[in-house]
Amino acid sequence: MEDKIHNNFLSGRPFGGTAVLIRKDLAISCRRVITDNPRITSVCLSSAGNADVVINSEYMPWCDRSADHIIEYEATVGCMQSIVDRHAGCSFIFGGDLNVRKNFNNICCHHVNNFCTENKITWLDTGDDTCNYTYRSDANHHYSLIDYFLASHDLVVEKKYIYC
Repeated sequence: MEDKIHNNFLSGRPFGGTAVLIRKDLAISCRRVITDNPRITSVCLSSAGNADVVINSEYMPWCDRSADHIIEYEATVGCMQSIVDRHAGCSFIFGGDLNVRKNFNNICCHHVNNFCTENKITWLDTGDDTCNYTYRSDANHHYSLIDYFLASHDLVVEKKYIYC
């Protein structure tokens, strides 16, 4: 199935979407970041004395290795880069469905790796080896780990990872 955009809402396989939820007491310190991309929702959290943190939720295109999907994947990574470029001096958290496995050898994974390397962003590991999937379908006997967090190096303290 193909993803479709209707009135700026994404629908299709697998009927996903993006959101960033903010606690009510932090709402006064947040502002929406315009992404012009239905695959990415972003907010900027400001705090006195600390760098602003831009929090992003993304739903990357499913990577079937077709030219159209690779182009859409590249464009979405390009939108992520635009957010970083427009918020110099901020820290970043990107979380969501990347639709690729970490350290997998395909073009979409390479785009995420390059984005992370160029922007000093860490592709985080899971904190618990007992569960190595974020999607589970017992009916199809299918399990996959395609949901991740990416965080600015300054948010990853002393080589201790922020666990998801």
